[in-house]
Amino acid sequence: MNMKFYKILITALFVSVQISGQTIPDHPRVIFTVDSETELKEGLSENETLNQLNAIILANADDMTGLQPLERKVTGRRLLGVSRIYLKRILWLSYSYRMSGDKKYLMQAEKEMLSAASFSDWNPSHFLDVAEMTAALGIGYDWLYKDLSGESRQIISDAIVRHGLNPSTHKKYNGWLDGVSNWNQVCNGGMVLGALAVYEDHPELARKIIDRAKKSIKLPQEAYEPDGAYREGAGYWIYGTTYNILLISALQGVPGMEEDLYIGEGFMKTAGYHLHVAGTEGYFNYSDNGRGVVFSSAEFWFAKVLEDNSLVWNQKSRFEDLLEGKLSFNAGGASNRLLPMALIWAGSEDLFDFTIPEETSWLGEGLNPVGLHRSSWNENSIFFGIKGGSVARVGHSHMDMGTFVMDAEGVRWALDLGGHPYHALESQGMNIWGRQQDSQRWTIFRYTNRAHNTLTVDNKLIKVDGFAPVTNHSGDEDFKYTVVDLSEVYKDQLSKAVRGMALVDKSYVLLRDEITNTAHASNVRWAMVSYDNIEITGPGTAIIRKDGQELQFKVLSPPDAAIKTYTTDPKNDYENKNPGTRMIGLETDLAANETLDIVILLIPGKELPGLDMKKAMKKARKNLMEW
Repeated sequence: MNMKFYKILITALFVSVQISGQTIPDHPRVIFTVDSETELKEGLSENETLNQLNAIILANADDMTGLQPLERKVTGRRLLGVSRIYLKRILWLSYSYRMSGDKKYLMQAEKEMLSAASFSDWNPSHFLDVAEMTAALGIGYDWLYKDLSGESRQIISDAIVRHGLNPSTHKKYNGWLDGVSNWNQVCNGGMVLGALAVYEDHPELARKIIDRAKKSIKLPQEAYEPDGAYREGAGYWIYGTTYNILLISALQGVPGMEEDLYIGEGFMKTAGYHLHVAGTEGYFNYSDNGRGVVFSSAEFWFAKVLEDNSLVWNQKSRFEDLLEGKLSFNAGGASNRLLPMALIWAGSEDLFDFTIPEETSWLGEGLNPVGLHRSSWNENSIFFGIKGGSVARVGHSHMDMGTFVMDAEGVRWALDLGGHPYHALESQGMNIWGRQQDSQRWTIFRYTNRAHNTLTVDNKLIKVDGFAPVTNHSGDEDFKYTVVDLSEVYKDQLSKAVRGMALVDKSYVLLRDEITNTAHASNVRWAMVSYDNIEITGPGTAIIRKDGQELQFKVLSPPDAAIKTYTTDPKNDYENKNPGTRMIGLETDLAANETLDIVILLIPGKELPGLDMKKAMKKARKNLMEW
């Protein structure tokens, strides 16, 4: 028996190898194992909904075959857009080959991986780019290992090590190891997927990467405490949390690898945050986040692990759009790049039998606390979210302490303008990532309190080193509310600033600011971003109109306040404009040490039968004093 035949025989007889005391399973070992593939195929044979989603993935993978791989094109600081497209193509094609056996998917995936492997590097100076590319090739290499040519295996494995794992060991590139943001989760997740994929060929390096990740991932995990609120907001929740789950799922799929893996209580509660932070008209999109609710595979992992189908409720409309062909996946783009993971994590279970959640109020505390309330889970219900938080201690933060959004009758009436495209600002030579009081970031309109639904005193910026905690919260059916103490963020501008927001009798929203001035006279502006179709109808009253619907805006206090509107146009030409929007609000001059209540009602519809303004004010004062 010659040596070559002996090696082949050994490989055929043993499905796992012993490396440095760790038994590593044969490929595929990264999340989508042979057992999970079998489970999913059994589910497809029994469940038409799963079948439909699987067919959509295969149809889009069909569109990917024949595409030319992307070149290494850096935009500004980032290769990230290219990395994400590679991740989508390789993941979808690899999944489709595993589920169908059609070699056209294998051939295209191999072609994509070899192209990415040929790059000079994966842009380690912006390590998210490396992380997502390493995840892409790690998944493709592992899932397709047995059907790749020996030459391709070697090229891809070498690229994972040379362009992915090795750069992550250099201090110049791995500052994310000590962070609490999505960077930690994405970069550790990508490195773990790559390390597991090439484990048998590079055991010492792979084990070092994995052990390092287990220690490092504790930092962002602890940031979910105590309730699961994600500091960086809804969109970044999807990014960071999904990669955290990829890390967990990958390590738990290899016997012994999950040892010493930290999974915090707050992390296991965070699906509740992502469920409740979506209103009827999109996310409460504070910080650098967009409003549109997107398909999130992560929620299906939580639903299965926690055995709670209601956790995927806010995915219902996205899923229906998907089945009806209303979602465009753009085979050449990166949208919904991790969608197949929803099927893999759901397995044979029907998590797409959407269950209405029971709770209609949710509170998340921590460094960026948020209160979320709704009248029901009906698509035309009233929803509002309000937040406190910190500027200096939270990534992607805006000067938005006390800001809120509000939905009713299928319209988002109180808007958040959201984040600004980074490259458009960075291309102007701006450093938009500083969070000190004098940072360039605060020259951008959207990032400041002047563009949010909160207070502005003497046209000044709020204090970045202040913290606004939630001090009270209730889910009472007739008076759901959250109270935020804003006093620290208005330090030296106001002696006291407390904001309460309530949903009254499931019919209208009430806001009350209790403010006390310092020893100097001040001008205080209360403002809310809405649409530019605003009619001031009388002293303290206005109507906002949108899509055939109306919102009554009523000022109960101060009684002599004159409603004003304010532009949402930024001063700089290079900033994004905000067409169709305008701010509505009021200004009041405070004498030194003066105390004042500002009370606003937001009433959906043309009228609210039986609503007596005097009684509403009396109820507001009574209830709000109890706050």
